[in-house]
Amino acid sequence: MFCCSIYFPEIYTWCYPVMFEVNLRGTKFFSSSTAVQHLLENLSKKSRAEILADGSYYLDRNPLIFHHILDFYCGGEFHLPRNICPVQAQKEMEFWMIPMKEIPVCCYETLHDDKQTEYKTIILDEGSSEGKHPFTLERAVYSSTCSLTNIRSKLLHALNSPLKSWLGKIWLFIVAVFTAVSITVFLLESSALYRVQRSGQPTNKTYELFGHNKKLLKIMTTKTSFEMAFAELLSNTVLMFDLLLRFSISHKKKQFCKKPQNILEFMTEMIIYGFSIAEYMVDDDEAVENFSYEMSLWLQVLYSLRVIRIFRIIDTSSEMKMLKLSLLKSRNEICLFITVLTSFAFIFGSCVYWAEFLNPDTYPNIFIGIWWAFVTMTTVGYGDFYPKTTSGYLVGVLTSTCGLILLAMPIAMISSNFSKIYDCYNFRKIHLKKVDLKNRTPLLYHSMESDSL
Repeated sequence: MFCCSIYFPEIYTWCYPVMFEVNLRGTKFFSSSTAVQHLLENLSKKSRAEILADGSYYLDRNPLIFHHILDFYCGGEFHLPRNICPVQAQKEMEFWMIPMKEIPVCCYETLHDDKQTEYKTIILDEGSSEGKHPFTLERAVYSSTCSLTNIRSKLLHALNSPLKSWLGKIWLFIVAVFTAVSITVFLLESSALYRVQRSGQPTNKTYELFGHNKKLLKIMTTKTSFEMAFAELLSNTVLMFDLLLRFSISHKKKQFCKKPQNILEFMTEMIIYGFSIAEYMVDDDEAVENFSYEMSLWLQVLYSLRVIRIFRIIDTSSEMKMLKLSLLKSRNEICLFITVLTSFAFIFGSCVYWAEFLNPDTYPNIFIGIWWAFVTMTTVGYGDFYPKTTSGYLVGVLTSTCGLILLAMPIAMISSNFSKIYDCYNFRKIHLKKVDLKNRTPLLYHSMESDSL
């Protein structure tokens, strides 16, 4: 064999492949695969690998995944270890020129089960107001030299992160109190006990125009008391000041004006001022009789928009922000759920209509059947319409069973998205707290670490 290797090297290499060494940060691997050797030679030509004096190859790469790379180039399948980061796995595959199509089904979860999307969503939400993270903004407050910039930064930090400063907590309390006052006044105004009679006595024409609807008649013949109107205007003024203050200190005023919540709040403030003026302009009988029924209805609907102010208070809670992000991330699942639920409601609504066709007391048309299908599939069950025949009972059983199945699947996906985002938020919050503590008090931070060790 020794003589054969001297006089006939090609035959020896063909019969007994030559072993070569691969060194990855001190971890040595040995292989005889010509495919691996050709790959290493190509990498050395691109200055990604180094050929040492003894003929071995050195690469400054993580050796964790190289066993699996050798398996792939030696004729086997490429499998990923469970304890590897998906981002690192994709980078290693790109470096070792392994195509994505070679990944087997059993490794899909390892390669693609990363939480980059959730973290990016949380980071974008944290900096959506002014493009800065709260900790970065807080440090900018203390490093600012200009007094106006310092005041603006403090106000911006207090409004965007009210729970992180005393100024923000005080202002949040004030806004919450006046928001509660405004909503309480709105609720009390719907009761006749807290309304006062308009000047004069209602005429027969008033009863003729609005007597068919007691709710509308109550609104047209009574008005808000002076005390409640004053509380309404005061709370509306404070909330309008809060909105204008946010706009004035914002660094991105165009984005602020395009935000739907800000647009709705501004419309609400203007509508409340306009409604309060119209409430006292329409005071006598002649004005009430000439007042448009449709105008009154639309004013009441728009006047009810004030309840959206509570979202400003809720939005200060991080948990509610995560809920909002999870719903936005689950919009495809929600759209799928609505589409499937609507489709099955049309199917079962039509079925129950024809199943009860010979019974004149149930389901006068298919639209009522669709309403019944929606109520049954969502497990509400008002009982205003229900089947009375055997065929109708059978359709009802199928409808309720399909409703349970349709509700279970998308709700599980939505709750899974919320769980992922909430977990990512908690991990990021703990990490940022440690980073901020280390930046502010590095000596104390290191001493705490040494004590824990």
